[in-house]
Amino acid sequence: MKDANDLYRAGVNLRELGDKAEPYRPKGNGKTEASLVTRCAADVDPEAIEWIWQDRLARGKHTGNRR
Repeated sequence: MKDANDLYRAGVNLRELGDKAEPYRPKGNGKTEASLVTRCAADVDPEAIEWIWQDRLARGKHTGNRR
């Protein structure tokens, strides 16, 4: 099964499944709020980019439209 729609079609009660789920508990600092972790750009080591399509699509990187 690939998504919730497949579960629904198979007769799974999604509401019951959700009610039985454990609540989200963030790992690490124990805070219930989301927090932003920042780093100084000077502390980031550069790495080579592996191109799937040269200068357009990089392997393992986020992509976006350039106009």
